[in-house]
Amino acid sequence: MNRHRLVERTCDGCGGTWLLTRTQAHFHPHRPGGVLPARMEGDIVATESYQQFSIDPGIDMLDKIRSCPKCGLQNFSERNVTKKNPASPNADRGFLA
Repeated sequence: MNRHRLVERTCDGCGGTWLLTRTQAHFHPHRPGGVLPARMEGDIVATESYQQFSIDPGIDMLDKIRSCPKCGLQNFSERNVTKKNPASPNADRGFLA
C-alpha cells in the first residue's frame, strides 16, 4: 500500500494552496484526562480541564494549519500529493519543516 506523505489544501475562498505533511493534516489533539465539554440545552459548558485544553499551544498551531495562509479562511478542499498528481508549484510550503 502506497502512503502519501504530503497533502495539498486549496482554499475555497481565494484559491490559495498550501502543503502539509499527512500527520499535520490529520492531527486531532486529545483533551487532557479524556474530559469532554458538557452539553446543556444545546450550549457547550466548558469545564476547568476543557478551559486548560483550549489554551494549549498545540491548538494555536492546529488553527494555523487549518487556515489559508493568504486569507485566513478555514474552508478548503484537500488531496493527496502523488507522483501522478504532484503538488502545485505555487503551493505555500511554510508548514513543511
